[in-house]
Amino acid sequence: GGRSVIEGFLWPELEYPAIECIPSPDGGKLLIQWRTAQTYYDYIGVLDFTRKTYLEFSRENLNDVNEHTIYWFDNESVIIATSDLGSMKDYYIYRLLN
Repeated sequence: GGRSVIEGFLWPELEYPAIECIPSPDGGKLLIQWRTAQTYYDYIGVLDFTRKTYLEFSRENLNDVNEHTIYWFDNESVIIATSDLGSMKDYYIYRLLN
């Protein structure tokens, strides 16, 4: 357990369960997310322990979809599933680029 400074990252001043963290399948990254509204994720960030980098997702919910679940699709992608609308469900995949 050593400490490393990661440029541009400050731990959010929110309490659980407002903030949630999900480790990547390989354990090398941490998906950090929270929502103040119940219909979409206000904030999504990825902390990469291997590269010692931090990435925030910049996006808007322009389609007014009800985002239901967020999780890792694979070690380099995050997926957001929407709530069922009748017999339909949308998935948004965000790929992390080097």
